Amino acid sequence: MLYRRRQSALPGCGRLELQPKFAPFRMQSFSEDAMNRRVLIVDDDANLIASLKRRLGRRFEVSTALSGEAGLEVLQTEGPFAVVISDQRMTHMDGIRFLAEVKRLYPDSVRMMLTGNIDLKTAVDAINEAGAFRFLTKPCAIEDLVQAIEDGLKTFHGEDKPGLAPRRAA
Repeated sequence: MLYRRRQSALPGCGRLELQPKFAPFRMQSFSEDAMNRRVLIVDDDANLIASLKRRLGRRFEVSTALSGEAGLEVLQTEGPFAVVISDQRMTHMDGIRFLAEVKRLYPDSVRMMLTGNIDLKTAVDAINEAGAFRFLTKPCAIEDLVQAIEDGLKTFHGEDKPGLAPRRAA
């Protein structure tokens, strides 16, 4: 077996991954399993983004963006993602518009709303316009968020409905 360092956003940091010696071409990417555990979190609160990335990064491959526009750029350059989570109230593009655009561009991605904006219209619009799988309110216990993401991954992979073939990240 061969160890390979996975680059991190912080200089000198990373994690080691096992790679078989006989399959060097796999060195360039994550396994399919890890690839399909990719989560994008979009929120304009940089402190919340950093906290969620730190707390969820051991279980999922987490990418982040600080606005809806930046989220669309991340999707274009790094996508697709199995799960996309967005705040509602952001400047220039609100979460419903962002998730509706994600639905149009990446219909297989499971979309969730994580917001402090708790009103019925927002919840209904998130479901009807953006096809939100879950509507979570801030503050959200990390265990609840992890469970929602795990449920979203099961949906993405078709594990929640018998007889469906799993979806594949493109």
